[in-house]
Amino acid sequence: MGNMGAKIWLFDEERETTESYAGALDEVGLDVRRFFAADTIVEAAERDPTPDGIVLDIMAPGGKTFSTRETKNGNRTGLRIYDRLRSGGYAKPVFFLTNLAEWMVREELPRGDESRVLEKIHYLPRNVAQIVKNAITPKPEFERCLRRFWDLQPGWYGPHSTVIGYLPVSRALEFLRPVVGRQCEEPHVFPTPAGGVQCEWHAEDGRKLILEWDRDGIVTWWCGSRAHVEGEGLRSAHGFEFEAIRSDLSSVGALRPCGRTEE
Repeated sequence: MGNMGAKIWLFDEERETTESYAGALDEVGLDVRRFFAADTIVEAAERDPTPDGIVLDIMAPGGKTFSTRETKNGNRTGLRIYDRLRSGGYAKPVFFLTNLAEWMVREELPRGDESRVLEKIHYLPRNVAQIVKNAITPKPEFERCLRRFWDLQPGWYGPHSTVIGYLPVSRALEFLRPVVGRQCEEPHVFPTPAGGVQCEWHAEDGRKLILEWDRDGIVTWWCGSRAHVEGEGLRSAHGFEFEAIRSDLSSVGALRPCGRTEE
């Protein structure tokens, strides 16, 4: 497994809480180092090799490292640790555990910050562990590209282009994950102005395969020569019945991606 033995630092001053989250992280195969004081995790960050991810409780004593004013009487200690880590060059995933509302934490993070804010009331330790595991597991290029489409704003490709919804991306991923690297090479992926996503390959013999999920998650595909892309090669499928597409994917054979991957 790609993330077995990945190193995670976990900070929470309450030992019972720390052990609960650490146990869940251990169960998903992560190597957890526990910290119960702000001073020790800051010192470790300055001295030791950095981990693959860090989980920070926000409300904790600031110790000798941070003043009461800096931490707002201990209510923002995790954020001050985060600031120190980022200023020291740490660029890997950070996860905040908090009893605060997410918007209150986001107000104090840099605009566009990708750290996860996990409200304790909504996430059990096993949920947190799975989120951490998924976040630090390396993703293939097509998956990273598809996920970036969620960041597109209205008007990204002219005044009538719209945001890319959850359904087209999630259903494209559901289809591609089991077949990429087994039945085919990675496709090049594109957002569509109507809010969907498109995957495209070319075969060496000139045949072309295009899969397009619309904003409702309904897939349409074209398989055949370039001359047939707009004609008799058109068929459509609803829901999760992908066996016919897989048959076409196999029939195309040694696929080669074409076009340009969306950055």
